[in-house]
Amino acid sequence: MSGETLALQGVVREGHRGGVFVVDCRLGSLRREVLAKVCGRLVTRHIRVLPGDAVLVEVSAYDTKRGRIVQRMDRTTT
Repeated sequence: MSGETLALQGVVREGHRGGVFVVDCRLGSLRREVLAKVCGRLVTRHIRVLPGDAVLVEVSAYDTKRGRIVQRMDRTTT
């Protein structure tokens, strides 16, 4: 996913097995449902992501239905 990625903010709607989550993302008037996997520091530092959490998702410009959760947003910023 290096190169052309889009960063979207969204809210986790539901969780599935293997650390995969369904995230509702918005980019202006565009609303997208993304199937995202936890990665990076969230995995190494054992940070939990639960339904209802605001997250930052990176998606490829080529496939916007799949992505990775790179940051869990602070509750005060949502």
